Amino acid sequence: MAQQPPDPASFERYVGEVTANDVYLRSGPSANYYEVAKLSAGDRVTVVGRQETWLAIVPPNGCFSLVHKNFVDLDATGLNGVVNGDAVLVRAGSSLRSELYAKQVKLDRGAEVTVIGPHNQDYLRIAPPPGAELFLSSDYVARAPDQTAAPNANVASLPVAAMTGQPSTDQPSNQATDAATPAVAADAGTKPSPQPSAERSALTQLEDAMTAEMEKPLVQRDHAELLERYRSLAGKTADAYVKAYATTRIKQLELGAEAAVEVRTINDTADRLSAARRDKIAERANIRAPIREIGGGFDAEGELRNSALFSSPVGPKWYRLVSGIDDVTWRTLCYIEIPPDLTLDMNRYLGRKVGVRARERRLLTGEVDPVEVLVASELVILDAGVPAGENESTRNEPVRP
Repeated sequence: MAQQPPDPASFERYVGEVTANDVYLRSGPSANYYEVAKLSAGDRVTVVGRQETWLAIVPPNGCFSLVHKNFVDLDATGLNGVVNGDAVLVRAGSSLRSELYAKQVKLDRGAEVTVIGPHNQDYLRIAPPPGAELFLSSDYVARAPDQTAAPNANVASLPVAAMTGQPSTDQPSNQATDAATPAVAADAGTKPSPQPSAERSALTQLEDAMTAEMEKPLVQRDHAELLERYRSLAGKTADAYVKAYATTRIKQLELGAEAAVEVRTINDTADRLSAARRDKIAERANIRAPIREIGGGFDAEGELRNSALFSSPVGPKWYRLVSGIDDVTWRTLCYIEIPPDLTLDMNRYLGRKVGVRARERRLLTGEVDPVEVLVASELVILDAGVPAGENESTRNEPVRP
């Protein structure tokens, strides 16, 4: 039968002492969970539970949790926040690894959190809220003989170096606050809210300007001015929160400026192509097809007849072009060769007056009289002539003049 995990309510919390150096503190009860910090021999921790060979402890000084910035409303100082959503997940933060999948607790709407600073573009570092736990291997923790632990400092008041996630070296690594006891909000009547520094106020004003600029189309945003202002603020501030926030904005603006240049280049190229296309369309509209007048521009004109002398079952078909001297006598003007690529219904042209445009002219000199042959590129019917069929049976081919 599988061993059931102990009931947390029945676990007797105690103070443990780390027995080795460079002991990894992990985000979950397994070596597969990511490391969040390292502890050294002699560091004291508050053990609040056990899962097999792993001890659940209250997060020591210097550790932090993560919450998505969209679910926290910050006050003017940026150090305090109120959760604005329901069942908002809090995750284990790490200064050693980039992972943040380990879940610690869920916060209800209205819960107050202490903000340490930005973690990345999407998450805020916060002091671990009540109920948050981290895990140590039980192989490296012994029960402290005196069962006392020095009180913890407020995580939010730690020096900036504590934001790295490394345990504090000037006091024991433990936390005496009862994780099951809800945090008590400070009495506003006895402890006035701290006023934002000039640099925090400058950051707030700069964020307002950033928000207004981001509402504009990408290519219309003034990235240069915002970059100059954020760089100036990041360069002169000693406030770690302001510096980290400004540095993140600088990276975002630099990427935005590069993207704007690329979009402008694409837009300019598209405009040039559109203009060139319009010019080509206008040029094409001005091109007029040559006008061919009936009866003009032909290489030969006459009535088209079949040829009995130059006919062959293979090769190009020849026809003769004739002109009438009188009703009985017809004069052969030339012969017309129809090339294979000129697909015409020749019955439409036979016996009618046609105009011939030639792609080639040849002269046959093997006969008594030279014979001109036109290789046709086009036949145009000029008017009605002798009906097709009559020219083949009733008229003899005349002697060429």
